[in-house]
Amino acid sequence: VTTETGIAGSIGVVLLHADFSRQLDRDGITPTLIHAGAHKVDANPFEPLSDAVREDLQAEVDAFYGAFLGTVAKGRGSRLT
Repeated sequence: VTTETGIAGSIGVVLLHADFSRQLDRDGITPTLIHAGAHKVDANPFEPLSDAVREDLQAEVDAFYGAFLGTVAKGRGSRLT
């Protein structure tokens, strides 16, 4: 929600994954993640994203984007661009 003369950002969703694994390797640091649950450490910053995790995260971003579009459409009608 914004005022009549207010400006809001563009419609979209962003998720950031930072991969620090090469830097840690150069620094001689080897993180060990101790966890329970098959996907508990997915997308951690200590290793590159696997293709499977990337696909899962993209599906989540797409779902959030769809929900966001639906909410915006209620206020804007057909003016979604």
